[in-house]
Amino acid sequence: MAETGSKIFDLDALVAIADDDVIVEVDVSDTTDSTDGTNKKSTIASLATKLFTSPVINGGDALTADSTELNLLNNQTVLRKQTLYGSSLGVAMSAGATEYVGTYRQTSSAYIPAIQVCSAGTLSNLKVYLSATPGADKTYVGTIMVSNTASDLVATVTAGSNSATDDSHSVSVTAGQFICLRVVTTAGANTNPLQWSVLFTAS
Repeated sequence: MAETGSKIFDLDALVAIADDDVIVEVDVSDTTDSTDGTNKKSTIASLATKLFTSPVINGGDALTADSTELNLLNNQTVLRKQTLYGSSLGVAMSAGATEYVGTYRQTSSAYIPAIQVCSAGTLSNLKVYLSATPGADKTYVGTIMVSNTASDLVATVTAGSNSATDDSHSVSVTAGQFICLRVVTTAGANTNPLQWSVLFTAS
């Protein structure tokens, strides 16, 4: 029998939480008890289901409590989708050159600055940003490299813009592979620092 007449701070701490433990919530759509809502109960299991399948809570994209989205039931707390970032760290890219950007800018190797992926998945939605435009008739071509092999993810920043996106291609990666952005600039282009991002979706 649950205690009655006790303050919350006087209650014993719940050490082991079970799916059928009960908590109190206020149903604001039910004004039977008050205009502010009516007290009701939910089990921990039903509350978890509500939290991770609610499009409102999750920014319009409902999650499911299985291994392809977010699995709290098996003590896994890794989001299925994450944005990976790379940056030249404020260092300007060279004109008329091929360079590589991962955790920093590197002039000779796609591996040294690369980011290692920890699980299999898919890369998509490449975005490349410059601090200024490349200059008239100049371009910055950014290509995602997967373990030193060029992928189909390519974003080209052209004159009159300082950013570009490739949202029509994707590439599969496996656990342990390295990714970075290969940047090819036109001779005579403005030398700008560069940042990029890509969406990683775990398998």
